[in-house]
Amino acid sequence: AYILNANDIGYDPNQQHGLIISGDLTASNTDIIWGVKNVVTGANAGLDVLGAWDPVNTSYIEYLQLGVGINNTNLIIASEGSGSSYAAGLARSYNGGGYTNWYLPSYSELNGIRRNKSYIGTINRTFYWSSTESDDLAAWRVVFGNTGWDDAYDKNFPNAGVRAVRVF
Repeated sequence: AYILNANDIGYDPNQQHGLIISGDLTASNTDIIWGVKNVVTGANAGLDVLGAWDPVNTSYIEYLQLGVGINNTNLIIASEGSGSSYAAGLARSYNGGGYTNWYLPSYSELNGIRRNKSYIGTINRTFYWSSTESDDLAAWRVVFGNTGWDDAYDKNFPNAGVRAVRVF
């Protein structure tokens, strides 16, 4: 779903790294909650997708840091407990391809994947949850549909789907 490029943190020109994405883990007409409202999990890494200012193109160079969502997912699960009734728990419980290192991607990871969405197959919904928490009330959703915008949305209202990722 995403291959690191020279602007990304952790890029190595001698070894290719990136993200593999699962299919939609939630049924096409079913959304899932992010977690419990009024609890801060500390899963707030991975929101900043802007890197250095590029004076030639007069724009920011976006970057992505692989693996930020792993830590976020661990923090969410430590707070929420076991189970797959919430986004991070569902992502962690996925074992596609026989792998058990799947996690809920951070906002920046999901944003990078969105840039390649035409290559990842069926998009069943408008929003997918990221593992990036906004505050005690909300977490970030990323738009994959044709309308809408990314936003911090009520954690315990089921209004987004889940796509798990893993690093290669």
